[in-house]
Amino acid sequence: MNSKLKQIWQWAVMLGSGLVLLLLSPFVMLFKLLYSFKRGGQTTGLFFTIRQISIAAAVLVLLAIALAYFRFFPLRLFSTETIPLVIGQGESFGQIAGRLDEVGLISSPFLFKLTAKFLGKDRKIYAGKYDFKSGQSMFSILEQLSKGGATAINVTIPPGLTIRQIAGQCSKQIGTDSVRFVELTKNPDLIRSVDLQVKDLEGFLYPETYNFYWKTPEEEIIKEMATQFKEVLFDGLGYRPSGVVKNELTDLVVLASIIEREAYKTEEFPLVSAVFHNRLKRDMPLQCDPTILYVLPPLHRPIMPEDLKIDSPYNTYKYYGLPPGPICNPSKRALAAALNPAPVNYLYFVHRGDGTHIFSNTLEEHNRAIWMLKKDKNS
Repeated sequence: MNSKLKQIWQWAVMLGSGLVLLLLSPFVMLFKLLYSFKRGGQTTGLFFTIRQISIAAAVLVLLAIALAYFRFFPLRLFSTETIPLVIGQGESFGQIAGRLDEVGLISSPFLFKLTAKFLGKDRKIYAGKYDFKSGQSMFSILEQLSKGGATAINVTIPPGLTIRQIAGQCSKQIGTDSVRFVELTKNPDLIRSVDLQVKDLEGFLYPETYNFYWKTPEEEIIKEMATQFKEVLFDGLGYRPSGVVKNELTDLVVLASIIEREAYKTEEFPLVSAVFHNRLKRDMPLQCDPTILYVLPPLHRPIMPEDLKIDSPYNTYKYYGLPPGPICNPSKRALAAALNPAPVNYLYFVHRGDGTHIFSNTLEEHNRAIWMLKKDKNS
């Protein structure tokens, strides 16, 4: 709507300027006639006098100023709306002009490109997310684009994603290199820089909403996420490794990552944690489907019995104890649950299908719960 009103206003100004010229033309002719009488009816040999030329030039200058103002300078009456726009890496200036036209920021892509070329700004455009005003001038838009006046982008990393999935999210939202991102999480120098004694950073990139700029270096993103993980675990939850158990921190994060993938409701996180703690104490296999899904290609179907036969240390049906590494990047509630399991003796749980579980102490109770759920489903 604002764009339409702006165009109407521009046309009104141009038509008004034209009317002014028409109204002034009789006066120009009158001045010419009076000047002719003053010279005794003789002309100077010039069709237009200096005065006529001056008047016409003044009108043209006023018209040019009016047109320039409404074409290039902000129309403040309609400048309250914020219009966000992401300029991608590798976009041509023509594409950028077209997109600015689509959202109503400019009225003439041709004039915009011509202005940019004249000012030498068509080859100095920075990618990023920009917040423009609806009445912003072409000059200010070009100035903003050519100086990299981008705004930060909110990048939300939900709990339970793997490093590859996080890399994909960052690539999609802020244009980072996902392959390089994954490689850097295994780089010993980078891991040492965040002061974590681990082999890779799977599980140690905290899921949170971050503010990054377009094309923020992958190193900066990884360091910020790892730093946030440490703040949550060490400062927020008060965790301190005992130093007695080897790989204590890694084992904690491995367990938290499994809890993250198995639990849904916040109140059940400590219960799911208790099941895994109790199984580890009794030297029972964890029998956790998400650990197998971590090493399988993406499945678009439920996990099948043949999937449980895969020979991998992440197969917790076949191998006892914890898998060799985290299977995702856990949240604060999963880390807290891993540190503080509920004081119960549960050894089994089965998903109801509504985000909750039935917990059991014995295999007999567990099988009965499965039977009841199948019966309810069939009925």
